[in-house]
Amino acid sequence: MAESVAESIAAPAAAPAAAGLTADDGPPRPPEEVEAALREVADAFLERGLDRDAALVVLERAGLLIRLGLDAEVAPLAEVEAVRLEAAGAGAETLATLRRLAEAAARGELNPAWLAAAAAILRRAPRTGV
Repeated sequence: MAESVAESIAAPAAAPAAAGLTADDGPPRPPEEVEAALREVADAFLERGLDRDAALVVLERAGLLIRLGLDAEVAPLAEVEAVRLEAAGAGAETLATLRRLAEAAARGELNPAWLAAAAAILRRAPRTGV
């Protein structure tokens, strides 16, 4: 059986190098603008029943918060989004990812490699929705 999200991301040392969390080819955007755009994208995915994709955007938002030095905001973000995605009927692996994100953030264990590993595992999880 494939390893679960929680098992796979429990050991960040085994995580692949962070790749593609952000690719900025143009002038920097204000963080508030980026955060708002990511929220809109996640909302659009949820409206279409694409919970896994919405969770991937949450990981992007977490990465943004970490890069801005706002690590303390990641756990509350993950908790709120887990509740929201659960209400939308998100799959078990998607919810497990967000719960692990909240736990890791609360323990101060997040880094780009952890987020990249979580995203890679989530991409392999069964797709739900449309």
